[in-house]
Amino acid sequence: MKLGVMCCLALLLLCGEKQQKKTDSAPLESEKEQVRKRAKFELKDGEVLLFVGQELEAVGGLDEYNDGYLDHFDTPAGWTTYTNINPGENSFGRIMEGLDGLYKTHDWGDNDYNATLQLNDPDYANMALAIGLQFVNHEEKVADGTYDDYINRLADFLLSLGKRPVFFAYSL
Repeated sequence: MKLGVMCCLALLLLCGEKQQKKTDSAPLESEKEQVRKRAKFELKDGEVLLFVGQELEAVGGLDEYNDGYLDHFDTPAGWTTYTNINPGENSFGRIMEGLDGLYKTHDWGDNDYNATLQLNDPDYANMALAIGLQFVNHEEKVADGTYDDYINRLADFLLSLGKRPVFFAYSL
């Protein structure tokens, strides 16, 4: 199962767009009129999913962080958070541990992050998660296996979410 999650992560990182299959014959007129089946999370034209984020203080909905978006507005489709695979990196005077902000509270210089704290709160139960994954200047260590432990821990984290939708954005 971990291998499957890691393969999906690799595909997300390597693929920019899904290519459509070509057909040898022209479609029939009745086929043109049919609406194509959308991908699982593909929205209809004009529809949007609202995600809010990303610091605990900005999203709110928690006992200690209670003046954010969730405390004043309807529940959005999801929330965003950040993590990284770049241990030892200095960020705003703090040395990264790797996977910061997933399992415990970390401040990257703008405010606190803690995805597990949010995931364990009922206000977040029906929300998707978008993770900004950073590994700037660490691409070679990710590729050569040096950081496989971090990738495995990230896979475990994702598997622990069950069927909750997770979207990834990454920076290189």
